[in-house]
Amino acid sequence: MAEYEDEEVGEEAPLSAEELFELHKEEINAAFEEKGFFRRIVDMCKGLSKPKSSAEYKLARVELNRLAAPILAIILPTVAVIVLIVVTKVTSQPQETIEVEIAEVKEEETIDEPDPEPEIEPPPEPPDEYVERSPSTRRTPTRSRT
Repeated sequence: MAEYEDEEVGEEAPLSAEELFELHKEEINAAFEEKGFFRRIVDMCKGLSKPKSSAEYKLARVELNRLAAPILAIILPTVAVIVLIVVTKVTSQPQETIEVEIAEVKEEETIDEPDPEPEIEPPPEPPDEYVERSPSTRRTPTRSRT
């Protein structure tokens, strides 16, 4: 038992740097590996199908923002320029004009003769006799039946 006096039971000797590197070599290489464009899109689509509270989903949303930014930086200004061109083209078209000739009034020589005055008819004369109506032609108020 003299052999084990210096070593404590249950403790292992610490690992050297080379041993740690060999143990975690796969993880270290994966962290520094750059994925291709299409691989990033595939990973993003897989992440968007995960539950919203998962880390894969949140990472996919960040990746979506990163991939959409350059595309939108080209598309949005292009669409704005196209809209401005169309609007200015439509408004700059000459409007149809209708040519109208205004006739000038030629003044004719007028004679300074007085206008004939209109004839005024005398009012009709009242009749000499008044005719009285018969009782049958007179209107009498009628009672309404209720």
